[in-house]
Amino acid sequence: MLRQRVELILLGGAAFWAPTIAIELVTGRDLNLLVATLLGPTVLASIYVGLALWRRRGIRAYLWMLIGLYSLGSWFMYIAFTPSGGGFASIHRFADLYILFLSTVVPILTLVFSGYDGTLFGVLLITVLLPCVHYFLRRRSQIRHLSR
Repeated sequence: MLRQRVELILLGGAAFWAPTIAIELVTGRDLNLLVATLLGPTVLASIYVGLALWRRRGIRAYLWMLIGLYSLGSWFMYIAFTPSGGGFASIHRFADLYILFLSTVVPILTLVFSGYDGTLFGVLLITVLLPCVHYFLRRRSQIRHLSR
C-alpha cells in the first residue's frame, strides 16, 4: 500500500512538471503563459483518467498525485532554473539547500515558485480540476453499476 502511494506521488509530480521542464530545458526560454497553464494539467489529468479507467476501482489516487505535484514541484523547478544560473547552480550554502528541502514538506512554497516559473495558473487549475474529474468518474461508475 505504501509503495503504491509513493508511486502515485512520483507519477503525479513527474506527470505535471516533466513536460514543462523539458520544454524549458530544450528551448532555453520561459514558457508561453498559455502553454505553462495548460500543458501540465492536461498531461496529469490524462494520466489520472487512464489510471482510473485501467484500475476500475474507487481509489483516491488523485490525492496522492496532487501531493506529488506540490511536494516535487520545487525539485523540478530547481532543475529548470539551473541552466540560467538559478536552481541547483545557485546552491552555495546549506541554507540554500534547506529551502529546497523545506519546500518539499511545505507545499505552499510550490505555489510561490510556480509564480516565478509561470505555471501558477496551471497548478491552481489542476488542484481544482483533478478532484472534479475524480468525482465525475466515480459518479459515472456508480450510474453504470446501477443500470446493470
